[in-house]
Amino acid sequence: MMKKMNLIYMLICYGIPIALMVVLLIVSLNLNVQWELPLMLDFVLLIATPIFVPELLKKRMEKRAAAMEQEFPNINYKFTAHNCVVYLDTEGGHMGMVWKHNPFRLQMIDPAKITDIRTNDGQMLRGTEVVSCQFLLDGKKVKIYTLRVSGGQLAMKHPRVLEAISKADKLSEAVQAVVQAQKERQNRLLYRSRN
Repeated sequence: MMKKMNLIYMLICYGIPIALMVVLLIVSLNLNVQWELPLMLDFVLLIATPIFVPELLKKRMEKRAAAMEQEFPNINYKFTAHNCVVYLDTEGGHMGMVWKHNPFRLQMIDPAKITDIRTNDGQMLRGTEVVSCQFLLDGKKVKIYTLRVSGGQLAMKHPRVLEAISKADKLSEAVQAVVQAQKERQNRLLYRSRN
């Protein structure tokens, strides 16, 4: 079972700034302190939390993933996405992922449980705001984002969209190669066990 989010980790990352805002507000109300400084700090935390915490989470994910690379056998393909780092061994049929909201574990995925691998261009009307490689793992949809746009859409012919679709296609092909390699390895093991 793949665990994309570590709830305790997320509560710490977002809970500390929120708790600090509440404490500052309570202190300013109870101690009749000048309102300007605590309210200004609350405002700064209110603005900074949604901007800096996601970036901090992504940097922490990349750092932890780099430290865990030694645990993964023969990396043929590595992809750093918005929400995860994907490690693929296209020859041996192994796949591992480190998720942004759970960066403490390299989660190995059984390629035999992967189905319906495809590129999702996210096209809506004339543009898109998200492009991903997606597949089903034990019947649950897994998306690996190659493009996420906030606050609007990009045209389908925009260079960033075309590049993201190309990356998602390459990633889909690599995941398909992992699944195929794993099937071939299982067939060899089955053949050896019969002989």
